[in-house]
Amino acid sequence: MGLHGLTSITLGVPDIETVAGYYEEFGLTPSERSPDGLRRTFATVDGGDQLTITPAARRRSPPSSSITSRTPPTPASATLT
Repeated sequence: MGLHGLTSITLGVPDIETVAGYYEEFGLTPSERSPDGLRRTFATVDGGDQLTITPAARRRSPPSSSITSRTPPTPASATLT
């Protein structure tokens, strides 16, 4: 069984305000903000909350254990057409 889609992802970014502005301009809707403003969550119209950004020294994704998916990832090959 392969991965069929991600339900959410968290990114560490060095500049929360700039990145938040980018995703808002891109069309995502801000849906949650931590009290200190350092953690922001964005939603899409069809998928709900899907992106969270948090502070980090450089742009990075979290360990794979914190990324949720619709189906558990398993080793597989893919054919792109």
